[in-house]
Amino acid sequence: MRHNLITSSKEGLKIDTPKTRTSTRDIPMTKKVYNILKRQQSESEGNKDDFVFYAAKGPVSCKRITHEINVILRNMEEDGIAFPYFTLHSTRRTFATRCIENGMNPQVLKTILGHATLAMTMDLYSHVLPDIKAEEMKKVAKAF
Repeated sequence: MRHNLITSSKEGLKIDTPKTRTSTRDIPMTKKVYNILKRQQSESEGNKDDFVFYAAKGPVSCKRITHEINVILRNMEEDGIAFPYFTLHSTRRTFATRCIENGMNPQVLKTILGHATLAMTMDLYSHVLPDIKAEEMKKVAKAF
């Protein structure tokens, strides 16, 4: 990640530099995810800045994505379909939680997420640890 799209009250949407030194990073992804994002990017007409989500007026902001998520959730609710509320940021939390649940090295996860310290990563996702602790203790029990 080399830049952020931010909303400025004076300038509207603008490209800015990441918040911290650790925010500037390469973000690994699976080949399948890469292909999906490249296809989405290529289908955006007039996308001169190589954004993944781009509309006729320019890049799509997080605020716009949040609005669209809310419209979809509201329509589902009106159709009698129960679905818990979530935000775009929820997808980041879900990713990190699944990484921890599947045994990703915490130091690697810290780097992928762009956290400055391992403590920050583990503090944010410690809710996953009780189940993992129980599984790890089973491994220890087998050793005895």
